[in-house]
Amino acid sequence: MSIPKKWVSVMFGICFVAAAQVAIAETNIDLRMKLGSAAGVDSVEFSNSGTFDTSQSDSGNFQVEVAFTPQQGSGANFVGTLGAFGRSHKGHIPFFPADVEYNAAGVSGSAGISIAAGKNIHFEGRFELALGAGKPTQTTSFASGNPTRDGGYAAASLILGGYYMFSKPGLQLGLELGAQSFVGNFQIWNGGVWEDGKVKGTGGTANLVIGYGF
Repeated sequence: MSIPKKWVSVMFGICFVAAAQVAIAETNIDLRMKLGSAAGVDSVEFSNSGTFDTSQSDSGNFQVEVAFTPQQGSGANFVGTLGAFGRSHKGHIPFFPADVEYNAAGVSGSAGISIAAGKNIHFEGRFELALGAGKPTQTTSFASGNPTRDGGYAAASLILGGYYMFSKPGLQLGLELGAQSFVGNFQIWNGGVWEDGKVKGTGGTANLVIGYGF
């Protein structure tokens, strides 16, 4: 006797939901908000005008992410994150002189190791990749009065963090320090044509983490 296709679909759906519930039940999930710094701009490149060295200025980062680890006891465990970010990379070109501010937004993901140091404290070491789009803001002297277009953005970061969980479930506080490298592309209207541009930078980062552990 054959089984109707609709019942096969229903059975697969039930199995999928059950598997997802088991996976969630066996995983620690933290919702985090991060606020802090990003790497500054080291150089600005133009397809027609050349490359200009830049001194870094204070840059900012805002990020929301979900972190997940297996529900195990003490020791080292895998940790992964998925999230979204908005950040601003800044610098100053002494040659013009001109200020540079490149704003980017997109999605981020990371993977690494989580180490429990007690019932409420743990540490993480993660490699993060961020992808998105961005462009210079026209409020800076660098792009003032010149229309700009978005371009692709990519950043890679090494992150070391320490986190304290007040209760489970409950409030979580943390501090993350790291090193970041990024490339941001854009176009700028210059001399009657759209000119390709690029900002690059490498530097340290520091972010305060406020979260909730489920």
